[in-house]
Amino acid sequence: MFKMAPKPLDYELLNENAKKVAYAVKGELYLRASELQKEGKKIIFTNVGNPHALGQKPLTFPRQVVALCQAPFLLDDPNVGHLFPADVIARAKHYLSLNSGGLGMFNRTIRLLEAGIEPVYVFDGQPPELKKQELAKRLVFTVLYLKRKDATNDLNTTIETGDLEGIEKYSKRTVKVTKQHNEDCKRLLRLMGVPTIEAPCEAEAQCAALCKSDKVFAVASENMDTLTFGVPRFLHHLMDPSSKKISVMEFDVSKVLEELRLTMDQFIDLCILSGCDYCDNIKGGAIREA
Repeated sequence: MFKMAPKPLDYELLNENAKKVAYAVKGELYLRASELQKEGKKIIFTNVGNPHALGQKPLTFPRQVVALCQAPFLLDDPNVGHLFPADVIARAKHYLSLNSGGLGMFNRTIRLLEAGIEPVYVFDGQPPELKKQELAKRLVFTVLYLKRKDATNDLNTTIETGDLEGIEKYSKRTVKVTKQHNEDCKRLLRLMGVPTIEAPCEAEAQCAALCKSDKVFAVASENMDTLTFGVPRFLHHLMDPSSKKISVMEFDVSKVLEELRLTMDQFIDLCILSGCDYCDNIKGGAIREA
């Protein structure tokens, strides 16, 4: 059986769709292709490493963009233009403007991972019925506060006076966390390989359950209510910005109860009497005033 010799590949035999694709080749191949093109011959280009040949804009390294997002203060440096390409700077500014909350989450998580801590983030689920009345009050206050622009005005005042505590307090009030913010943070954490959990109800209760069952070593939160759920080990100030230079406080709840000479049930009752989110407060019954 004899086989016909295959026809040599030339431009006319190429698929019509392939002919529409234009690329650029690098080095000696590109120079040779340019010479052939000058002779009037049709050249198929390939963009292996030299997009400039077709006037294409080269793709900048994503790591440079990530570096600026991780250290945004560099963008204020007058010499940043000498260190990073203009399009890298523009892209970093764009990403920072889209999700400043996600950036904070990214930076804090990076610090934890660098310290050898494997974080698990727990997000709130549906609030309990007992808490819905309190949440409704907070929502009304927040809407009125934001509508009057008091938060922004108070923030500007504290900045002018240099009141650091006030700056932190009113900065938080000018930010309204939405469901989309939470979803963005969850997606960011998943992309980083960090586990996330959505609690069936209160996140603090879920965290305490994880710690009690030795799924995690401790619970880190700024919400001291976590103690009332019986968490064995509680960390305070772990997620504070490094610029604050505040030491992390670790609470061993069993030792706290021992020092207070209270049982866990008595401690919970004491917290309820001093004010909580699940019932009306007792007038004049706060711990400092009682």
